[in-house]
Amino acid sequence: MIEDKKRRKNDIILIGVIILVILGFLLLRFSFASKEPELVKIKVDGKIIGSYSLDKNNTIKINNDSNEITIKDKKVTMSKADCPDQICVKHKAIDSNQESIICLPNKVVVEISSAKTSELDSITN
Repeated sequence: MIEDKKRRKNDIILIGVIILVILGFLLLRFSFASKEPELVKIKVDGKIIGSYSLDKNNTIKINNDSNEITIKDKKVTMSKADCPDQICVKHKAIDSNQESIICLPNKVVVEISSAKTSELDSITN
């Protein structure tokens, strides 16, 4: 009976040490993680024409007002485009790393660069 109590006490100590080691590891991992700024990069014809912070609401006009991008509440939309199909305007707002909105007729690519990852890894129709 005394051995059972001693063994139980040792088990509890071992479990406590394991939990402390795991918590210490997680604390170190998150405290030293790189804080990559959240940016939206805009390319026209393959060339970057600007990078804008997702932290600041903004409206950016591109290609002599042929396209307009809106940054609001850390989400990006193509709010205006003069292309005939308007697929880029109908696209859902993007907010995660490597998500993009593309306007093919005007050769505009809007892409997020951040530490936040998307919940989805691909979408198919």
